[in-house]
Amino acid sequence: MASNFIQDGDTVTLTAPAGGVVSGTGYLIGTLFVVALVTAAEGASFDAMVEGVFTLPKTSAQAWAEGQKVFWDNSNHRADSDSTVGQLIGVSVGVAANPTANGSVRLNCGVPAMAEGAQAAVADLSGTLTGTANGSMVDIAATAGACAGGATPTATQVDTAIATAVASIVTGTNEQLKELQTKLNAALAALRAAGVIAS
Repeated sequence: MASNFIQDGDTVTLTAPAGGVVSGTGYLIGTLFVVALVTAAEGASFDAMVEGVFTLPKTSAQAWAEGQKVFWDNSNHRADSDSTVGQLIGVSVGVAANPTANGSVRLNCGVPAMAEGAQAAVADLSGTLTGTANGSMVDIAATAGACAGGATPTATQVDTAIATAVASIVTGTNEQLKELQTKLNAALAALRAAGVIAS
């Protein structure tokens, strides 16, 4: 056996996260999903299994089939058949009816951090951005229309027309930027959930 061999790897020794760990409960330690074999306080060493078949809490309103992929909903600390909730942890090894509180899961030792399957959908941006060919804002006069006062408007009338045009452009631009920010944040959240980028 190699001199640098440590252990088989089905059981690993880790450090208990915030709140500690409870024997028989699943935990996501970084990107490694484990089931604690002992109860340990926060910061203490504990042994955990990274493979094997375990009964784990599941999303009750789901029916599982044998061999179905199972993911870990770390926010609710339960297994789930929805690939968008989090990391792939294994497969169902038994039928679980809807509703049931628990399901039998065969852990996949060393699964990748990235969640498999389609992630939560992010809708396309709507609306049409307006501008000239060089990307600048549309001409104020074109937006405001003809100034009140005909061919010889007063300075006040010109100022009013410009202010109206600017307000219209700013409002429309702000709405489009707000929508862009919302959609971009949703896309970033999906990438974080999939493990593509760090949280």
